[in-house]
Amino acid sequence: MTSSLASTIAAECSRLGLAISPDALPRLATYAERLWAWNEKLNLTRHTDAATFVARDVADVVAIAPHLAEGERVLDVGTGGGVPGIVLAILRPDLHVELCDSVGKKARAVQAISAEVGCCRCRCTRRPASAGRKRPGPRHARDPRGGSAGETARLV
Repeated sequence: MTSSLASTIAAECSRLGLAISPDALPRLATYAERLWAWNEKLNLTRHTDAATFVARDVADVVAIAPHLAEGERVLDVGTGGGVPGIVLAILRPDLHVELCDSVGKKARAVQAISAEVGCCRCRCTRRPASAGRKRPGPRHARDPRGGSAGETARLV
């Protein structure tokens, strides 16, 4: 089904005028399939068809992706089903994306989805947004990677 879904996603992207790398299409399809499979167990998304997925999730990420610097660290607060974080990691594999959600089951599901999609620069943690983030700049004693330079949150 992945190649069929990848073709459908490609057609929807074309219809909307979204420029997506052909290399990203199979990974977007895998992500959507895994997200929708997990969605049967947990409430992760309302976007359960290719047209809505592309029009809402992919289009949103295409809009913000050019504004992020090469290799930037991004924190996706309240990731839910991994949007925009995982989609951003698929479209911009140079980014380091941290996904966080306060609901442990969702955080574990998104970590599994991220691994299945092959987002090697993605990691997911369970924490509330109110926990804050480390400030960018000098490396921190506890976290040798430093803090996030950009944060994303999606209002729904």
